Amino acid sequence: MTGDRLDAWIESAKIVAEYRDDGDGTGEAPAMDEMIERAQALASGEALRLTSAIRPVPLVMHFHGQGYRVRCVERTPGRYETYVAKAI
Repeated sequence: MTGDRLDAWIESAKIVAEYRDDGDGTGEAPAMDEMIERAQALASGEALRLTSAIRPVPLVMHFHGQGYRVRCVERTPGRYETYVAKAI
């Protein structure tokens, strides 16, 4: 489903790092290690955002398994935004 609504925790979060992976070599594909390191430093009310051409299932599963809040939404066809924040 496209045009998904964002959860309240995302709408109120301060995005402190943004990553982009277009899957075609034009974006700056983030290293998962870099995102994990940055996520560990998140303060309350902060979040990371990854914009990608595919749903990043391994990334979502990793953060979810570590107890983070994670939400991936398809904003337009073929354009996903994934948000990561520390759990409350």
